[in-house]
Amino acid sequence: PDATERWRQELDVRLGLGTALIIARGFRTAGHEIVDHYTRAVTLGRGLGGTDRKLFRAMWGNWYTKIITGQTEQALGIANELVVLAEQLADRDLLLEAYHSRWANSHVLGLNSSTVADIERGLQIYDPERHHTHAYDYGGHDTGVCAYAHGAVTRWAMGFPEKAIEMSNSALELGHRLRHPPSLAHAAWWSAALWQLLRNPGPCREYAELTIKIGREQGSNMFVVCPLLLGWCMFESGQTSEGLERMEDAVDATRQSVRRFYYDYELLVFAESLLKASEPIRARQFIEEAFDCMATSRSRLFEAEAYRLSGACLAYQEDHAEAERVLQRAIDTAEQQGALAF
Repeated sequence: PDATERWRQELDVRLGLGTALIIARGFRTAGHEIVDHYTRAVTLGRGLGGTDRKLFRAMWGNWYTKIITGQTEQALGIANELVVLAEQLADRDLLLEAYHSRWANSHVLGLNSSTVADIERGLQIYDPERHHTHAYDYGGHDTGVCAYAHGAVTRWAMGFPEKAIEMSNSALELGHRLRHPPSLAHAAWWSAALWQLLRNPGPCREYAELTIKIGREQGSNMFVVCPLLLGWCMFESGQTSEGLERMEDAVDATRQSVRRFYYDYELLVFAESLLKASEPIRARQFIEEAFDCMATSRSRLFEAEAYRLSGACLAYQEDHAEAERVLQRAIDTAEQQGALAF
């Protein structure tokens, strides 16, 4: 084949391998490889010229690597490009996936109203019969499941826990109905995180264990925050040292990987447990690491929580004036984001 045909063939291979690696090995073990696949795919797609579905898929995959590795502002630029491209192509299927990218991006940036707006736009388009195969091209999980899952945590952050639980249940129900294990695992890990945010270890453990069970059955490493959440559940059940050790191991594993999506959340969950275990100095170390992570990634969803925990550590150490100042900053940040839960 000539050079153009070779590029087309390579692009097809890159797009297929990218999703397969995300599902099978995840960013913890294959992060650099996934990034390289989609970077090359975008180069090939642009080199072939034109604007088509394959270039859109390559750009979406590149967006996904950016959001997972903590390049959140760059990712938002790509998400906005995807919306423009889908509109240019007048393709509602692609527009669904463009909204998919942007709601996830807005979520970690702490743009709660924007997140909800794009989720609602996406769900108006989404049809499980028509769109369930998108999981094989866009991130390895169903788009509708993702909409409900992101919507659940976003609604919790905005101060609507009942609505959050309702959306979490919708994600799980859809995941079961689709009979697509990675999509059910996706619903389960988000549900586990929601129940941790609700400080309820029972269902948190149930859904974290379900995520890991599906992953092991499927030969997948898409556990995300679930190893840490199981440690949190142990800690909350009275297994203090074992729980803290499990959480620290999970934090170390994420730190050594390229994944930064929800890493600040992991650090803060661990820090809160350390504070409850009367270890405020160590807790503050992990809170500072969370702030560093936010400064690098520009992800602000858990910024108010970081200030709250920082203030709690200062109060524990009887630095009440500084604690009051930092806690006021937590309140101000939460109000700016419309994040009443913090």
